Amino acid sequence: MSKSENILVDYKLFDDNTIIDLAQNPRTLRPECVELLIQEIKNRKLDYELINWIQKDTKIFENREKEELINNIQSLICFKCKTQNNLNGYKFMSIISFLIFHSDEEYDLIICSSCAKKIRIRNLFLTILFGWWSIFGFIKTPFAIFNILLTIIKPLKNNYEIICTFIDINTGKLRTKNINLEKLLKEFNDENEGNEYEENE
Repeated sequence: MSKSENILVDYKLFDDNTIIDLAQNPRTLRPECVELLIQEIKNRKLDYELINWIQKDTKIFENREKEELINNIQSLICFKCKTQNNLNGYKFMSIISFLIFHSDEEYDLIICSSCAKKIRIRNLFLTILFGWWSIFGFIKTPFAIFNILLTIIKPLKNNYEIICTFIDINTGKLRTKNINLEKLLKEFNDENEGNEYEENE
């Protein structure tokens, strides 16, 4: 039995809810698995919108289309200051620790250079003042300070990678008609910024 036939047999063993879950996040599947998943959805006569979503979410942006989308993203108004555009992707980090508690933060935002600089300076001072007060913090704080200073010196080092990540994880939504790009970017930023303190608490 071929690999494709094995996959198809596996899909036939799944219940409808599992098939729907796979269809809602098809980017995690190999191309041959996507085709077999579409076939299984047709065989079960599930909602055809699932197939539409799979086709949108797996049609990646490339070349000129991708560059145009990047330009559109960079032309949006910054969700923080609500005044500037010319957005770029920025990586942020800081450490706050106290006895057994520590927060080792690292997150990405797509914002303007002015807001990015303010956040990086704030994170630098937070790390210098509050990074040392645990064993973990004492070991990691010097490296964090160095990395923050490096991001200040080279602010756009991760720009393209971060914007491409935003595009990749939102491919299906970005291919939906009448998508509000500004709202989608704000959701991306809100989610990343909201996760600052969650991982190590």
